[in-house]
Amino acid sequence: WCRRGIYKYCPARKGYGTTTSCDVPPHLWGAMADEMYLAPGSIVHRIPDSVSPESAVLASVVANAVSWTIEVGRAGPGVSVVVRGDGAHGMACVAVARHAGADAVVLIGRDADEPRHKLAQRLGADAVLLAGEGEPTKVRRLVGDPGPELVIDASGDATAVEADLGLLPPQGRLIWAGLSGRSSTVNLDRLVWNDIELRGVFEKGAGSYRTALRLLQHKEIPFHEMVSRTFPLGGVSEAVEMMGPKQSGRPSRAVTRPGPES
Repeated sequence: WCRRGIYKYCPARKGYGTTTSCDVPPHLWGAMADEMYLAPGSIVHRIPDSVSPESAVLASVVANAVSWTIEVGRAGPGVSVVVRGDGAHGMACVAVARHAGADAVVLIGRDADEPRHKLAQRLGADAVLLAGEGEPTKVRRLVGDPGPELVIDASGDATAVEADLGLLPPQGRLIWAGLSGRSSTVNLDRLVWNDIELRGVFEKGAGSYRTALRLLQHKEIPFHEMVSRTFPLGGVSEAVEMMGPKQSGRPSRAVTRPGPES
């Protein structure tokens, strides 16, 4: 895997804030601290001076969107895209699809959150729909017949697979990016009859990061607006609680800012 440049499947791989516990010396493996330990062998990317800290913290999210939307999903001119999930990753997929030149970009969300949906439109969504009945008809009305060539599901909702497949015309592509933690049922006959491509995706690679950093320099894409709340380190517990799925008015992205607290 490493010789092929696919480092995410390296059997000895370690990750900041994920696979390496803070119990492991020197204990600074996450972002909720004033300092971070840079381990030998780490893959690093220089942040351009023109990228603000508010945008730079989204580099990982945008890199995932680049991988899922362009590299795997093949979004571009002549392709209509539907993104399910109005979290940070869904928003980033909207922006990347629009930047790639997709014919139409539609976001399907669950939250009746007007500020969040207005942000999605500033990021490039032609329309925002609430998940529910009548999705295929509403989507086709927006993107035209026979429907979207590409659906990216970043919702993590295992029950949404059939709804996603119902949006696709023959030879459409479904990119499944969200983790649900449980199994789901898929009508395989529908995949066969309609030549549907179903592809699961994991995280980005190093090349996706480089593309993401170039996108973050585009001032006309308001990535920084996705960071809607900033907390001091002492407010981490509040930030985590606020990001809970049942919280109303939750931020698109909450970040911590290390340093002296006011």
